[in-house]
Amino acid sequence: MRKRQLYERISMHEFGPDGRHAFEALLGAQQKLGEREAALWVREYLRFVYLTQLTNAPLTPSVRVDAVWHLHLMQAEEYWEHFCAGVLGKPLTHREATGAGEVKRHGEQYLHTLALYKQEFGEPPDTIWARGRARRYVSPLLIFGGGGVALFVVGAGVGNGPMIAAGVAALAVGAALATRHRDRRGPASCSAACGGASCGGADCGGD
Repeated sequence: MRKRQLYERISMHEFGPDGRHAFEALLGAQQKLGEREAALWVREYLRFVYLTQLTNAPLTPSVRVDAVWHLHLMQAEEYWEHFCAGVLGKPLTHREATGAGEVKRHGEQYLHTLALYKQEFGEPPDTIWARGRARRYVSPLLIFGGGGVALFVVGAGVGNGPMIAAGVAALAVGAALATRHRDRRGPASCSAACGGASCGGADCGGD
């Protein structure tokens, strides 16, 4: 490990006066996780933060790691004053991605993140990190939505109320399934930059 003392400081962070267990419990309630799973998500988040300090190249976390990051950011004083200033010694700024053109770049950064992770920690847990770019995925919204639109258009054309209703229902089902089944291990959709000289950076990609 390149910077063991830095990693020990990061990995031992308590997340405020209520302690790490309280932060993990809050994450568990938000994401519907058990205690062990919440602890694993937090550990992987802290590992990702450590990796950002090793390189000036932008890195991309998984969606699940980014979920922990978002929760930590909500505790503004704890994040900026105690974690960034006190532990890292520099800000680690989270920025949302803008535009579909960033998807390719995010995918490449995600692969770089995984390679760096393997150098420092070995194989990442596949419950948190997808092995490469986000898998090819046919959204339920596309499947149900296509049929829903067809039903709606035909139903409207012939004045068939039940057919129109079925089309609207198909669109709703597709949207709900798309949200539920989205792969949460692959790249997220945000970006980050580490402030200060010679500091690492992070970039959250979009899945």
